[in-house]
Amino acid sequence: MVIAYLRVSTEKQFLENQKEEIVRFAEKNNLSVDKCCTETVSGKVSTRNRKISRIFKTMKRGDILIVTEISRLS
Repeated sequence: MVIAYLRVSTEKQFLENQKEEIVRFAEKNNLSVDKCCTETVSGKVSTRNRKISRIFKTMKRGDILIVTEISRLS
């Protein structure tokens, strides 16, 4: 399964740029995104209290998580 994770810190930021970048990356690497998870939450919020925690718990060996930059996970 290929999962795209998009996160912005504030309502004033846009997820669309991240989505377009992930789609370009996936197409370039012959991947098809199966699931897209988005959230608007500060990086200061504990990972345990964000959707990314649930994604990590459900991922299986061989699954791929795509983010636009590593800071989206922090």
